[in-house]
Amino acid sequence: MNKSALKTTLARLFPAPLSRLGGGQRLPVLCYHSVNDRPNGECDPMPSSLFEAHLEYLSRHYTIFPLRMMAEKLQNGEALPGNAVGISFDDGYIDNYEVAFPLLKAYGTHATIFVVSGFINGEVDLIGDKGWEAMSWAQLREMQASGLVEIGAHSHTHRILGRLDAGEAVAEVRRSKEEIEAGTGQQTALFAYPNGQGADIHPAALEAVRRLGFTGAFSTFWRTTHRPAQRFVINRVMISGDDGIETLKLKLSGSYDFIYYLHKAKALRTALKGQGVWR
Repeated sequence: MNKSALKTTLARLFPAPLSRLGGGQRLPVLCYHSVNDRPNGECDPMPSSLFEAHLEYLSRHYTIFPLRMMAEKLQNGEALPGNAVGISFDDGYIDNYEVAFPLLKAYGTHATIFVVSGFINGEVDLIGDKGWEAMSWAQLREMQASGLVEIGAHSHTHRILGRLDAGEAVAEVRRSKEEIEAGTGQQTALFAYPNGQGADIHPAALEAVRRLGFTGAFSTFWRTTHRPAQRFVINRVMISGDDGIETLKLKLSGSYDFIYYLHKAKALRTALKGQGVWR
């Protein structure tokens, strides 16, 4: 049994109500990367027809809630809306514009795209394969102008912040915010940590996110519930390229939230060694 199949088997055994242990309000934040009909082992793209099926299901059964508004509600200690879900993309691949964006428009669906500013600038190449080049600043501005897409920061070079010294980690956060604001002409309020686990989040980067005026920041700690104290390490649910609707339902319900406890245990071990963030 491969890792994905094992997770699904365990998810079917994990009662969704247990996902509420430790308190917090439910609002699943889904994390996609690429929507592309060509296979890519590194990027794990989702075929366009399956992504459309996700949007069709989410639009019928949930309210799609903007992530900036979610972070603001956590900041203010306000209740999150019931039966809502957030949609995010990481990295900034061209298919987000060419394939995902037309589908978002067709369904009137809001999403936040966290981009690597150096990738957009052509300074780094995340995949190196044709079809997974970066979007342009003009394309990002067009999506932003639609009112359906918010552009967030995902570092400048996509280096794992927990592996850098404090100065480098802070520079990755600061430069991404500056470059994206210059390229889009709008304030960048949201940040997503590359890789996003406890060992990947340098404490200095976490402090920089607070100090530089971000409203919220997103991890890959896998959980569908949130507490105000987690506003700078908001949980997300990772989406794989082959996640069908039944798997999506399980992830939305909290049945995969057992993974959070595995992530938390790993983060505690690294924090005890003086590395990364534990929450």
